[in-house]
Amino acid sequence: MTKRSLLPIAALAAVSTLAACAPTATTAMITDPILAQGQVWVMTPQVADAGPARTMTVGVRDFKVRNSASYEPTFVRMNDRAMADLFFYDPDDSDPEFVFAMRLTSTGSGDYEACLVREPGAVAVGQPLKGAYAKNLGDRKVFDLFDDYIDTGKMDGLASCTLTRTK
Repeated sequence: MTKRSLLPIAALAAVSTLAACAPTATTAMITDPILAQGQVWVMTPQVADAGPARTMTVGVRDFKVRNSASYEPTFVRMNDRAMADLFFYDPDDSDPEFVFAMRLTSTGSGDYEACLVREPGAVAVGQPLKGAYAKNLGDRKVFDLFDDYIDTGKMDGLASCTLTRTK
């Protein structure tokens, strides 16, 4: 079982702590077959108190970390809350391919929620991708559960979600 940490991805939403991980001359640039700047995705948590679906836009591709692709946050204001949406793509390498979409909402303490889709494959506009959902990602246990989901496909301790590309 491969262990990776999604925690740095969450930290990036709050603070740009991963800037030091910029690619070096020996880091290969990958092609991201799923995400591209300006795409619009809808994250729909499958939980009782989910509220409306979240419309999210992919930002500018920011940097690559070990042959992965991360995108700069896009910022949205709804009512009295500011939100940042983040996307991350990891290709099929030592672990299965996955896409990670996260929303950070300013609630004073910060409220994170994410949908992680394992092995998304080719994606058509309007095609819902099923994945694992969690919110309030400050708990290290959530990232361990996401790691287990990536490695095994088991959703123990996680709710379901869909990510659907609309543009």
